[in-house]
Amino acid sequence: MGTMWLVFGLLSSALFASINIIDAFCVRKYFLKPWMGTVIGSITTLVLLIALIPYFVPFFTKETPSLQIITLSILAGALLQISNTFYFYALSHSESGIVAAYWNMVPAIVPIVSFFLINERLEIFEYLGISILVAASVYLYLIDSNLVSRWKSFWLMLIACIISTAVYLIEDVIFVETQYLLGFFLIHIGLVTTGLIPLLFRNIWHTFRKNIRELLPLYKFLLFFEFINILAIAFLQRSIDLGIPSRVAAVETTIPGFTLLFSIILIIFAPRFADSRVKKKLFRKILLILAMTYSVYILS
Repeated sequence: MGTMWLVFGLLSSALFASINIIDAFCVRKYFLKPWMGTVIGSITTLVLLIALIPYFVPFFTKETPSLQIITLSILAGALLQISNTFYFYALSHSESGIVAAYWNMVPAIVPIVSFFLINERLEIFEYLGISILVAASVYLYLIDSNLVSRWKSFWLMLIACIISTAVYLIEDVIFVETQYLLGFFLIHIGLVTTGLIPLLFRNIWHTFRKNIRELLPLYKFLLFFEFINILAIAFLQRSIDLGIPSRVAAVETTIPGFTLLFSIILIIFAPRFADSRVKKKLFRKILLILAMTYSVYILS
C-alpha cells in the first residue's frame, strides 16, 4: 500500500480538526454539560450505523468474528468513548487548538508501550520526527493563557491520551485478525453502547431531557458532523490497518495544525463561530505547525 496509510492518516487529521472546532463551539454554546457531547454523539452515531447496516451485512455473512475479536472490538469502542468524554471536559476549559495539541502526547506514549509489549522498533529518523512533534505540542501547551485551565485540560487530556494509546494497540490486533469494515462496525457498537449507558442514571437523564429540547432543531447539523466524525474514525482505523500504530499516532499530531488553520479561516470568514482566543500568539502557533508539517514529511 506504500504511503496510503499516510494519506488516510492525514485525511483523518483534517476531519478530526474540523470536529474539534465544532465540538468546542457546541460545548460553549449548546451543551449544558460537557458529557452531553458523548451522549449526543452516541445517539447520532447509532442513527447513522442503522442506516449503514445494509452495507455491513455482506461482511458478516462472509466472516464470523471470534468471541475474542468481538470482545476486543467492543472494549476498544468503550475505551474510545471514555477517552472522548475526557476530551469534551477538556474543551470546556481551553480553546480547541490547545486541546487538539494535547492529543500529541499519544505518539510519545504509543512507541514506548509498543516497544515493551510487541518489541516494535522505529528508525532513528522516525524517532526524530516524533520528538519534534511532541516538542511542538508541549510548546503549544505553554501558550495556553490561563494557568488553571491549562492544568485542568492537561490532566484531562493526559488520561484521554493514555486511554487512546490502548485503543490504538487493541485496534491493531483487531484489524490483523478480521476484515476492516467488520472491525469498524463492532468497535462502534461498543462506542455507542458506552455512550448511552449514562442515561440510565436519573440526574443525567434529567439534564439530557432538558438539553435535548434545545438541540432537536439542530438535528441535521448534529447528524452531518457525526457523519464527519465517523468518517474521520474510519480513515484513522484504515490507516492503522495499513500502517503501524507508532507512525499513525505520529501523523495524528497534525490535528492541531489543521485545527489552527481552520480556526483562522473561521475568524476571517465566519467570526460568529470562531474562538477569539485563537489569535493569541498566532505567529508562534504557525511556526509550530510548520515544524509539525516537516516532521510528518520525515515520517513519510
